[in-house]
This record gives sequence, C-alpha cells and structure tokens, in this order.
Amino acid sequence: MIGKLLQAELEQLIEIGAWEQLRSEFSEIEPPDIADLLVDLPIEQAVVLFRLLPRDRGAEVFSYLPVERQEELVDSLGNEQVQAIFQRMSPDDRTRLLEEMPAESSG
Repeated sequence: MIGKLLQAELEQLIEIGAWEQLRSEFSEIEPPDIADLLVDLPIEQAVVLFRLLPRDRGAEVFSYLPVERQEELVDSLGNEQVQAIFQRMSPDDRTRLLEEMPAESSG
C-alpha cells in the first residue's frame, strides 16, 4: 500500500510539474501500488499521473483499478489512449469493464 508520505510527495510533484521526476518515481513502484495511489487521488491528479505511464505499464495498472475508477479514467482520457489501454488489457478484464459501464441512452 502506498504511504501517505509518498502520496503527498507525488501531489506536490504534480503541482510543480516535475514530470520527469514523477516518471522516475513510478518506475520504482509496482503496478498494484500505483493503482492504489490512483484510487486515493482526486480524478484530475489520477489522470495526470496515469498519462505519465508508458502504455504497457498503464494497461497493467489499469487492470488493477476498481471498475468505478476505470470508468472515470476512460471518461477523462482521449480516444487514442483508451484504445491503447483496451488493446493491451486481457480479454477478461476488457469484458468486465465494458459490462460494468452504463449503456448510453439513444435519445
């Protein structure tokens, strides 16, 4: 589990825009722990941090997130990023996410 000290440090790095340092910090954290962190952060900060992850690592982290946070990220990310995540997810994870997402009403 990510400690509050690390979370506060990451929030501060986001505020000052220390992107390279954030990428370096994330390279040393395991995907399940990054997912825990993204759940604890406000969605705006979670999106920023998620976008810093390399695509393969992002897809792995995404698979550890609860469906509710996955939906929030999908809503906040661009189509290309969402497609890249979906392509790298296992078929089971992809199906689970799509089944949980609300259907759009047709009018």
